[in-house]
Amino acid sequence: MTQVVGVSITGADGLEGFHRWHRPFVRAHLVRANTGEFLYVSGVAEPVSCSASTRVCDMGAGKQATPQWRETLRLYAEFALCQRPEENVAILFEVYEHRADIESWVSSKDDIIAWGFLKLVGRMGQAHTGKPQRLQLYKPGLLAKGKHTRIVDLAPARPNQPLAGAWLADPAREALRGSLRVTVQPIAPLPPELLLAPAEPKPLVASPVIGILAAAAPLKPIWSRALDEPCGVPDTVLARLPSGTGGCLALQFSRSGLFLAAAVSEGGQYPIRVFQIAGLGNVGVPAAIPLGELLGHANVVYDLCWSGNDSLLLSASSDATACVWDLAAPPAAPALKLQHPCFVYCARFHPPKAAPASVITGAFDGVVRVWSLATQQCTELLGHTASINALELDASGVKMYTADSKGVVKVWICVEAGWRLLHSFACHDVQGSPIMSLRCHPFAGRLLVHVRDSVVRSVDLQSYAVVQRYPGALNNRIRVRSCFSPCGSLVLSGSEDGYPRVWNTETGTLLKRLDCLGAPVHDVACHPRDNIVAVCSFAPNQPIVLLCSRPSVHRQTLAPLPPSRLLSTTLLNGSMAFPAPLLESTRLLQDTRLRPFEHNSSLTFDFMQAPGTARAVDTDPALAGTTRLPGTLAGPFSAAASDELHTAYEQHLAAMERRSAQGPHPFGIATPARPS
Repeated sequence: MTQVVGVSITGADGLEGFHRWHRPFVRAHLVRANTGEFLYVSGVAEPVSCSASTRVCDMGAGKQATPQWRETLRLYAEFALCQRPEENVAILFEVYEHRADIESWVSSKDDIIAWGFLKLVGRMGQAHTGKPQRLQLYKPGLLAKGKHTRIVDLAPARPNQPLAGAWLADPAREALRGSLRVTVQPIAPLPPELLLAPAEPKPLVASPVIGILAAAAPLKPIWSRALDEPCGVPDTVLARLPSGTGGCLALQFSRSGLFLAAAVSEGGQYPIRVFQIAGLGNVGVPAAIPLGELLGHANVVYDLCWSGNDSLLLSASSDATACVWDLAAPPAAPALKLQHPCFVYCARFHPPKAAPASVITGAFDGVVRVWSLATQQCTELLGHTASINALELDASGVKMYTADSKGVVKVWICVEAGWRLLHSFACHDVQGSPIMSLRCHPFAGRLLVHVRDSVVRSVDLQSYAVVQRYPGALNNRIRVRSCFSPCGSLVLSGSEDGYPRVWNTETGTLLKRLDCLGAPVHDVACHPRDNIVAVCSFAPNQPIVLLCSRPSVHRQTLAPLPPSRLLSTTLLNGSMAFPAPLLESTRLLQDTRLRPFEHNSSLTFDFMQAPGTARAVDTDPALAGTTRLPGTLAGPFSAAASDELHTAYEQHLAAMERRSAQGPHPFGIATPARPS
């Protein structure tokens, strides 16, 4: 296995003004010694940084006179390559004071304490690795030529170098009476917890006290929508849930649909409330049952994310932390708190649908951080030049999309050595406008980009071109988000005017303007299994509103049986005979006549009046007695093809219903609704 650069940071000695620093941390970057720019990765058009940060050293809690970290960082570049003299590689160290009470932390010169550097190979070819080194620290900024005043420019000269990169290349440096103790040596990269296959999951918290999941009522959910049915347009208020005196900023249904998490504001506190969802099929049962609160954040929670098995909840907050909550443990405190140097705007588990191995966060300082849940080590991905407002992973977890407040979207790919930058794009009409949210389409290769210019856009992930726009929702000032419906046929968005919108995904037609809140709608979330939509407002005394697409009397529909149940299918005089329970499970109407298999296909079905029978009818005489199945050749219509024909028909039936939800059929074909 190729070894990477390992940096052990022990502590700082004799640092001037140490009594004024309470929570320092160190950030390390691999740079070119002559320019201060990040290293380039082969085959990538843009610079990809190799950076990492230590944890915050709480000097007050430890009663320390000098900062001590005693932590080993991994910089994901090949160690042997960095030791070549012609590469001219150096490690740049920046010492910061952590401040979580202000958002604009990088604009204050007091937040960077000192900086230093270490060239891996000296002028005479000697290696500065494998043994402890004591590095000279310098004051931030540069000494103006011929003057005794300092010029501190906290914005990097170019976006492809860290903050102190411009100072490294200039000899006008002013030394501090202090040093940083480090050791650089080769180290093996992290095992597969940063890859798609996670390591063995370990319980984050062990306690005999029951948690929120254990407190859930023994209620079997009954969903009113089958997996192959399109989502309905919400038009009815189902319930209003308490959100606190300050309102609710973020919502997220769990992946199974059993729970709803809401980040609310209540009397100066910022709890996360968890509700149990019963489903529209449970008539007479409350739509949402409160289960408890998660207390631990000191400021507004911006984003929420559930793990694949619903046992963990991730939250990102303006208190400069991202918290992992174990819902099987008591909700007294987060199981894991990931400290950041600034506001955290977005967070996701990786991989998204399996046992999480890492946490990925986006923050105000423009840095994407990958935290290993096994070791709690942080790897930094640099490249954005503005705050990261949105982060999204595709269903497989192979690709990641990040968006910033300048309208730039970056595409990252997960490889064996970690995350690497794959592409960067910005829609030509949104450059400079902040992006508020990103959502991947559940089936098609599209990305929903919510820009703060009152237009939501759908971007094709092959060409990175805008293929559809959804205007109408007002968003010019605040944080508003949008999403796809689980079936992918609808786009839903909040709005500053208090009226959430619903569009058709393909045509961009506005289908509904919802009147449910009297304040700006900040977030909208779709239930993954039922026709339920949740909307919220971060305004005083505004409830969380649950909307549904059906009237007060709901009905349960059965999911289709798997193809393995089609064992009694036989061929009788040119007709396919299905058992009556099978027809009931697949909801095939007996009086439905000549429903098309494909738009351009002559093969249709004729469901006979005799219970449990269906006949294949071919209107093209040249193809009489043959079947035309997607992905197969036309052949004799025999009993061996019955199972495959029935499975293909069920897939087509679901596609036809999705088309019917998008408006009139282009060929004038009407698709009947499924029966109850």
